[in-house]
Parts: sequence; C-alpha cells; structure tokens
Amino acid sequence: MGENMERFIEELDGARLVKRWEVGGETYGLFVWYGGHQVRLYSAEGVEVDLFSFGDYNKSVTVDEAEEFIEWKMVMLDEEFGGDLQ
Repeated sequence: MGENMERFIEELDGARLVKRWEVGGETYGLFVWYGGHQVRLYSAEGVEVDLFSFGDYNKSVTVDEAEEFIEWKMVMLDEEFGGDLQ
C-alpha cells in the first residue's frame, strides 16, 4: 500500500460517515462526511476530487441527513457522469 493511501485511510478514521460510490460493482469513489455541512468525494485512489455543501446552515446536520444527501448526490453523478470522475 502506498504512502498516500495509508495517509488517506488514517484520515478516514475521523469520519462520521463513509459511503462507497459503486457503478456496476466497481468502486468509483468514496463520499466522506466528517460532520458539518460538507461532504468530500474521493476517487478510488484516495484523491479528493470534489467538495459538496448541503443543508440549512442555521441548523446542525444529522447523520441521516448527510446519508440522504450522499445517496441523492450519487444518483445525480451517475446520471451526469456514469461514474467517470476524470
């Protein structure tokens, strides 16, 4: 395992929610939520490729709300890119 991947795995330790983005049984990326109003999207290689903001900034976000946003975002990205992060 490369040094970058080891560092990435250590970073995931602090995550409150990690969801795998799969297309046709192949992992295309990971959505990672550490809390708050942002979800990070990492490629399957552990490189951050996007950052998404969501929710009402006047209220705290729950794990269920974060999961619901991630599920919605996966559907949107599947429709837009078909799992191609490049």
